[in-house]
Amino acid sequence: MGIVEAKVRLCNIAHTTGCCFPPQWHSVHNFSVGPVARIFLGWDPSVFSCSVLFSSDQLIVVACKPVDGSIEFVLSIVYGHNNPVDRRLLWNDMRSIAVSIGNKAWIQMGGFNSVRSPSERLVGFDVAAASDFNQCLTDISHEDLPAKGFWFTWTNKRGGSGDNKSRIDRIISNNQWLVSFPNSEATFVAPGISDHCPMLVTVLPYTHKRRPFKFFNFWLNNPGFRDVLIQSWGEPISGRPMYILSSKLKRLKVVLRNFNLQCYSIISRRVCAAKEELDSIQEQFFKTPFALCYVKLRKKLWVNTLRFGWLKNPFLSKNLGLNGWLWGIRIPNFFIKKCVLIGLETLS
Repeated sequence: MGIVEAKVRLCNIAHTTGCCFPPQWHSVHNFSVGPVARIFLGWDPSVFSCSVLFSSDQLIVVACKPVDGSIEFVLSIVYGHNNPVDRRLLWNDMRSIAVSIGNKAWIQMGGFNSVRSPSERLVGFDVAAASDFNQCLTDISHEDLPAKGFWFTWTNKRGGSGDNKSRIDRIISNNQWLVSFPNSEATFVAPGISDHCPMLVTVLPYTHKRRPFKFFNFWLNNPGFRDVLIQSWGEPISGRPMYILSSKLKRLKVVLRNFNLQCYSIISRRVCAAKEELDSIQEQFFKTPFALCYVKLRKKLWVNTLRFGWLKNPFLSKNLGLNGWLWGIRIPNFFIKKCVLIGLETLS
């Protein structure tokens, strides 16, 4: 557990750790590098074995080794200075630490006192400070951990015209952390009497790997695809160019998955249902061949069945250059396309 913005004098450190951490816990602080202890970190020795790797007036970094022998990781508790120039020392320390720890899982949390985009602050966005912060995160390959709860993590509690809120507290991690703990998430809870929201990292039980995103070419033939694409891509996002591109791609993947689910879900069932309906109408047609209503309905259902069968084909073959399947029969795609075209021309 980390505590920041403590500002505890040496004479009060023992009392503070006794009040904030259980008696059996171990703890460290950063009084040795400043006039007061600004950061405290405590842990249960029966769960973790921690050793300090680096300490400054804005940062404490520890290597955490679980007692049960599970994955080791690096943890940083951060409390950045209010002055953007002073925070550059923090960004440089983070770059140096990234080089020293190499390819280890690394998670950082605390008060960075800087936002990444205008949407994270109501009043007084500092473009230069945000640019410094974003550049540092790019250099050390860190991104925000998936989060839920409160969006703004700090408020001045003034209310009215003088009210200000911002997202200066966050939890970030490197790629190796996401690989080692793919189901971890951050939670920002109600601040209570504080002006900051407490943060909690939860490592959820591993279930299964996410399915990789796949783009299906037949989406391009859907009349509504272009509007969905333009609407998603056109919604503005603030930040550096690479951050904007990455955020829009992530958002678009979710939109396209929902689009596919809405338009092309349970294709196999829909193919079978369409074919069963077609078989029924064809049976009635052969019994009454000159009934005009059956002729028109048979034409509609035949085309509908072919359309569903053609939509199903990319899911089964996955590669349009290979032989495909139509109603359980393996047929070269060339002949499937020809059959569809000939059938449509005959019925038109």
